[in-house]
Amino acid sequence: MILHGKPFFSNDSKAKKAKKELFTRFKPQIILNLSKLYRDNIFPNSEAPAMIFIAKGCRAKAKDYCYFVCPARSLEVRKHGIIEIGAENITKVSVNGIASDSDMLKVATWGSARDMFLIQQLRESFPCIKEVAGNSPKAGLKVGNKRQKTPPEILGERLLTSGNISRYQVDVEKLEKLSYPKVEAPRDLNIYKSPLVIIPERVKESGIYAAFSPTDVVYTTSFTGISVLSEWIAHYLNGIINSLVASYFQFMTASTWGVERKKMMTQDLSRLPVPQLTKDNENFVTRIIEIEGQLRKHQNQSEEVQLKKQLDEAVFDLYGLDEMERILVEDMVNMTINLYMVREKSTAINKPQSDELVQYAQSLISVIKPFLQTLNERTIIADVLDIGHAPLQVVKFSIVPTPGRQQVVKVLPVQELETVLKNIAEQLSQEIADRIYTRRNLRIYLGEDIYVVKPAKRIYWNRSAGLNDADIILSEQLKTNRDSIR
Repeated sequence: MILHGKPFFSNDSKAKKAKKELFTRFKPQIILNLSKLYRDNIFPNSEAPAMIFIAKGCRAKAKDYCYFVCPARSLEVRKHGIIEIGAENITKVSVNGIASDSDMLKVATWGSARDMFLIQQLRESFPCIKEVAGNSPKAGLKVGNKRQKTPPEILGERLLTSGNISRYQVDVEKLEKLSYPKVEAPRDLNIYKSPLVIIPERVKESGIYAAFSPTDVVYTTSFTGISVLSEWIAHYLNGIINSLVASYFQFMTASTWGVERKKMMTQDLSRLPVPQLTKDNENFVTRIIEIEGQLRKHQNQSEEVQLKKQLDEAVFDLYGLDEMERILVEDMVNMTINLYMVREKSTAINKPQSDELVQYAQSLISVIKPFLQTLNERTIIADVLDIGHAPLQVVKFSIVPTPGRQQVVKVLPVQELETVLKNIAEQLSQEIADRIYTRRNLRIYLGEDIYVVKPAKRIYWNRSAGLNDADIILSEQLKTNRDSIR
């Protein structure tokens, strides 16, 4: 079946019920998610994100698994119409999991098992934003056909219409006053009461953002507003929503952003987990509010960049994220989301720099090394092979006797491999159906050495890729050992 993809990612009760019925009444084999290609004329008469559902005509069992395939967008797909599927685009998922967890397919589209664990941890550890704000996020005024008389209580109030607003602070004095004699849906007038935190529906390249308003403001459906109980809490929420954590969670769970349109819907914002204010986190909350206040008054871009880094670190501390979880969040926002938002203009498709490759290797080593330290006899080192302008990049990992060498990760120039890697790159694609090709990333195991070979693009060589590649290597090695024992 070829289906509209959006309901598969919706948190609406009817959509969740329909999805559960589909996944349990039939036994899913392969679910092919084409949402990343929805604007690339895969189906000439439709721009809707498509989902191809392949299943057996029998009921699924609790322990069943299926393959979830989510092809990435090729930069040339509009020219040649070829769909490329890499190993990193295929995930084995629990049928019971995707039937019962509304976020699992979305996380599998953009992230890894590590991301799924982090999303579950955030949902289970912290309440939704309403519990802290005292009110739910609400969509604003709808102008439409102007069928109702504008309530006199808001006529003449400052009006925030479609278009960008500044991060952190609403400049109320620059807003025009509401002068429409009639509107279609004025909403509950209490949603415009200050203190307000206002979030634009339109998402920026760097993710979602918010602005604080100290006075009453009428806003349109292009925004979501949160009328907060106190100004102190408003500043706290403004800091949270402007952080990397908020953009990460929303992108990984939203029903529209990352599926169809680059919009942040009110119902998705309502699910944002936010820590309650307690004595245990009082220092972190105070720090966030202090930085948020400085960001609302910042004078230049350089100052904003430094303050934003401080804000993200403070929010990481508040949520209790460890080093690896922070890497997942940072790389998702700075690499994956940036590539989704700006496409060909993203730096994520540039050739990785030597220091980035070193960080990739260090991340991978940080996962595997503890498994080698059980007997304290072996350790792992890495050589980043600098191969000039080759389309592929290679990093070699070696299992060596302890204590290893002083410089754990080295960069070695080996220009003579450039021609060889160009030839290998030409052989990596294999046609599996008309206009559908597989694209392989290589992991070559030679004795105590492991070679990782992937396209020379930053998106494949960031720190979170190192964590995920380490998980794959461990899984493959454990499977090999089990098979050899049998």
